[in-house]
Amino acid sequence: MARDKKPIDHIDVKSNHANEESEVLTKDDASEEIGAAQGEASINEDNAQTNADNISQQDKSREQEAQGSAEELSAEQLKELLLKKEAESAEYLDTLKRVQAEMENFRKRMIREQSQIIEYAAQTVILELLPVIDNLERALDAAKDNKEGGKLREGVELIYSQLKGILEKECVEVIDPAGEMFDPLKHEAVMQIESDGKETNTVVEVLQKGYSLKGRLLRPAMVKVAK
Repeated sequence: MARDKKPIDHIDVKSNHANEESEVLTKDDASEEIGAAQGEASINEDNAQTNADNISQQDKSREQEAQGSAEELSAEQLKELLLKKEAESAEYLDTLKRVQAEMENFRKRMIREQSQIIEYAAQTVILELLPVIDNLERALDAAKDNKEGGKLREGVELIYSQLKGILEKECVEVIDPAGEMFDPLKHEAVMQIESDGKETNTVVEVLQKGYSLKGRLLRPAMVKVAK
């Protein structure tokens, strides 16, 4: 029985040793495989990074090219837009100048029309007063030789002076051309008479005085002219 036990123990020891060697080999193989896998993964990662860098560089190049084209196109568009805006600005400026000129002409026309309205209103009143002044002058001439009625004459003279003062304030001027040369723009010749010592076309007598308002003729003077 003792002989049978020894071989069994020897076999068990060898078997254990073999198992240990097999286990060591397996661990080494696993480590090598892991290292190989890690190396391959690292290589793949480097390759992926390189590819990514290349792609990024290509994208940047394309972006720069596209940007350059866009800038060139934008420059052309800006040039066209600038020309268009300059034309519009010139048109607006021309329109503004025309409107300003029209407004200035309108303002001047309104001022002129208002002045004409005022002058016309004054002219109408003055024309209605002129016959009154004529009659007052005739009354004063007729009362020269009449010594009676002195107070009445003074009253008429006072009214006549007041009316003349009003006309002078309104820039009304009397046209009394006695002894002057006949002027068809200011005088109306009623007749021509022989007059010794008078030059032809000389105003010999004023039948009715004329009047002008601010240089504008209101009524010509009615005169007799020498032949």
